[in-house]
Amino acid sequence: MKNKNQIGELDIIKIFFKIKNLFTLIIGILIFFLFIFFLYQFKDVSLASDDFCQAWLVLKKGLINSIIDSYNGWSGRFSYYLSIGLVFLIPKTFQFIVLLSCFLFNFEILKKIFNLIFDQKEIDKNRINFIFLSIFFLFFVLDERFYSLIFNPVLNLTYFFPLTFIFLIIYLLLINLKNNFFNLFIYFLLGFLISGFQENLMFFLFFSFLVIILFVFTYRIKLMNKDLKIKLLSLFIGIFIGGIVMYLAPGNRIRGGHFMPLSFFESIDRSLNLVANDLLSLSFFYSLITRSLPIYLFFVFFNLRSAFKKNFLNQINLEIILLVLFIFNIFFKILSNFQGFYVVGFLLGGRQLSYLFYFEIFFSIFFALFFYKLTLNFIEKKSLLFNYFSLIFIFCLIFIKSYGFFKFVNQLNFYSTYEKKIFEIKEKKLKSAIINLPNHPFQLEQISDKKDNWSYQCLKNFLDVKDLKVVKIN
Repeated sequence: MKNKNQIGELDIIKIFFKIKNLFTLIIGILIFFLFIFFLYQFKDVSLASDDFCQAWLVLKKGLINSIIDSYNGWSGRFSYYLSIGLVFLIPKTFQFIVLLSCFLFNFEILKKIFNLIFDQKEIDKNRINFIFLSIFFLFFVLDERFYSLIFNPVLNLTYFFPLTFIFLIIYLLLINLKNNFFNLFIYFLLGFLISGFQENLMFFLFFSFLVIILFVFTYRIKLMNKDLKIKLLSLFIGIFIGGIVMYLAPGNRIRGGHFMPLSFFESIDRSLNLVANDLLSLSFFYSLITRSLPIYLFFVFFNLRSAFKKNFLNQINLEIILLVLFIFNIFFKILSNFQGFYVVGFLLGGRQLSYLFYFEIFFSIFFALFFYKLTLNFIEKKSLLFNYFSLIFIFCLIFIKSYGFFKFVNQLNFYSTYEKKIFEIKEKKLKSAIINLPNHPFQLEQISDKKDNWSYQCLKNFLDVKDLKVVKIN
């Protein structure tokens, strides 16, 4: 017979797991409502000062001519100019619907990808979708570095919307479309278009697919059939041609002239030193661990193992995957800090490193998965302790993320009230206007009240007024 102490321990464990099930439901509800609140904020998507220049160009010259002028006069980002031009041609009232639809499409494609990769049982599909979409939302989207990217049309279409193309490419490769002219052209077109959004992204994709293509066609991989090789080749050709079109744009040299030009050797030396210091100071590994730990606790709390296919964790070689991702990560860091291609307008820091951050989060998920697999037996022995700690951590994480986002929302709502007045003046087609604007920046550069300033001229041209007075208020 079991003694009273054993019975008491079993009762405590049963009570805890009942509480865990309750809090799991509460966490799900909290994330759901936080997600809905996040989507609601798309009503306040707003432009920064330099965005009014592009909006004015599109409205004045039309879609095609604005793309040509921008390509020749500022940057080779042809896909970005196409997408932002289409958005600016839509009335302001409906622009948020476009961005919101693209955002939701990202989630839907991700959900389909997870369903294809993991177990097809309905209960497991729901768990997988919840775990990974929650990770994508909490650690990826709901990050202070990406707030202004998502709720600004220009930044969204440069640094966030292209992810839709990446997810779509992955999904199409997984469903294995038949190789015919139309489908191969779709792969080519996706590769071509995704190269034209942003320089870092173009170089990342080009070198990544170059490595994949060389590996696939140099070594005979039994699991990779001829049809998949042709699809990958079609994608690579699209990325390559799109990259050439972007890089050869006359506007790149004009834009590059505004930034710090470095010689090739100066730039490579600077980049290698930055990355070497990052590694030697261990800040790279510290960042990797701090990003991976919350994801790892998510896996623990929601019992990821039961959601995988049978023996899935034992079938994949995570060590090799992590090694490859580490090499790619270092290479991408070098490339991101490399200024030798200054003619395409590279900038150090900030949003220019967004795609590097995305990749590092992706790397962190696999690192967390590796550590989860490594500690699986220990977790099962100390299940109560791990679940208790994970529960506390996840609640703290949601609170911190929510608090940071609510602070941002207050700024966004405050800023959007002034931006709405700008569009009201635009709709009224006035000859002169007086605009009150807050005397502090919110999204990128603030609009200046000095008539010879470029941001003032952008706004004046956009409003199409002969006289404009900008009044700064505290």
